[in-house]
Amino acid sequence: MTGCYDDGALRAGLDGELSAEALLAQQEHLAVCAACRARRAELHALSERTALLLHSPPPDVLTALAALRPRIDRERSASAVGRSLYRQSSQRSISMTSTRVWRPWMGWAAALAVVVALLAFPPVRAAADQLLNIFRVQNVVFVPVSRERMEQLQQLNFDGETLFVTPPQQTSGSTEMRRVASLDEAAALVGFTPAQPGLSRPITQTEFAVSDRATFEFQVNVESARELLRLAGVNDVVLPDALGAAPIVAVMSPAVIARYAGDGYEVMLVQGVSPQVTLPSGVEMQQLGYAALRMLGMDARQAATLAAQIDWRTTLVFPFPADINSLRQVSVGGSPGLLVSGQERGEGYQSLYWQRGERFYVLSGRGLSTDAFLAAAESVR
Repeated sequence: MTGCYDDGALRAGLDGELSAEALLAQQEHLAVCAACRARRAELHALSERTALLLHSPPPDVLTALAALRPRIDRERSASAVGRSLYRQSSQRSISMTSTRVWRPWMGWAAALAVVVALLAFPPVRAAADQLLNIFRVQNVVFVPVSRERMEQLQQLNFDGETLFVTPPQQTSGSTEMRRVASLDEAAALVGFTPAQPGLSRPITQTEFAVSDRATFEFQVNVESARELLRLAGVNDVVLPDALGAAPIVAVMSPAVIARYAGDGYEVMLVQGVSPQVTLPSGVEMQQLGYAALRMLGMDARQAATLAAQIDWRTTLVFPFPADINSLRQVSVGGSPGLLVSGQERGEGYQSLYWQRGERFYVLSGRGLSTDAFLAAAESVR
């Protein structure tokens, strides 16, 4: 029927963000519109599932996450992490004419594909005759990792190169960025309509580029992976032989990179569709997710509680250093995000990663206050 409400208006009604008059009008419409009632019920169910997974874990999970936060030398760690991430994600002057500037983002994309493949294993849904299992990330759970645990993992007597039968490599696509004249041209090349930030300050320069579709693959050495778990003290998981039966393949869809600059500030937005990851079948994926949580430092009971709540078909477990001033979790349009902020040469910078459905976003900026930067992220539409 005409006058139906879109998802944004229905969510606003669910979240109590409508005025009394607007809410009454929506309720009157819902009373006579079966389609809107059904969609509102779907959004309500989705909101409850998201809250359970991402925002309101039960007490055992809260205890598990809190247990990963020992005392940390905040200032030294914040300074080191901030400088390292800044060098990769923000340049004092970002030039679209140099592909070298954009290669860190290609590296980030490749790293994300590998992280997804190793930490976000979904349950097998394939029929018995299917050889491969394909999934795509739609949600992110940020799990803090203590400095103590990170140091333990770094000190393991383990050769990381032995973890793979074949090392991670790009097997198709170009690493070069293609400069384009507009977002419309970018949209025609990547197959989706890019979102844009609504910046409050005047924009004097805009530049746009797109990345090529690329494929990355690697094959796990199961015996070596088992040895890694043993050295890390994770003795309650047995990795199946099927994990190394075939290569893990991650297909990175084309991404759009946009740069906006004005008087004293600059922001860059990278966006694209999450990698499509193909895994060998015959693997108990929740068990591998449990192993990943144990590797990050959770005890067996806490890891089992959280692993049972996560939909491993669509959820990426994203580890990050705990209790560091320059790193914190934020909410962007109701989605969880990870914010990196700090100072470099007396100038503030920020980088923010978040996920909205199948689309990922990385916003970087300099010359903006943290509040202004977060407002820019919220405005991305």
